[in-house]
Amino acid sequence: MNMLFVTDVMTNAGYIIPKNLVLTSYSSLTDYFKVYGRTRFTDYFNDILYPYYHSAQPDMTKKSLSTSMSLKSIEDYLKNAKKIRVVHNKDDIILKTGEIDFFRRVFGDRAKIYPRGGHCGNLAYKDNIAYMIDFFKPEGVR
Repeated sequence: MNMLFVTDVMTNAGYIIPKNLVLTSYSSLTDYFKVYGRTRFTDYFNDILYPYYHSAQPDMTKKSLSTSMSLKSIEDYLKNAKKIRVVHNKDDIILKTGEIDFFRRVFGDRAKIYPRGGHCGNLAYKDNIAYMIDFFKPEGVR
């Protein structure tokens, strides 16, 4: 489910679906999926996320919001949180050049970085899924 669609439904913002439209478990979502499928993350950030936070904190800039929501803002915690691991792809389209190095540096051996796979493409391989499932097994069962 796309976060923009869910946010729109929950806030009745009228961004993807018309305001005050009542969806049921039988409602066709096809047309709305087509709309949000053409909507970029930057659209969500600029049109929904930033205005929401800016209304509560008028001195907030887009840059400060972006920085506060970055994993870099909790880097010290992530370095020491042994319960958190990362599985990622080096060629993920949502990463800027060099961002994959953040995961290697912060997570060390708790980061599994695949050379290819794009965004979530590593989920298509049984061995990769087994690796992820193994993380959730209790100690001694692995």
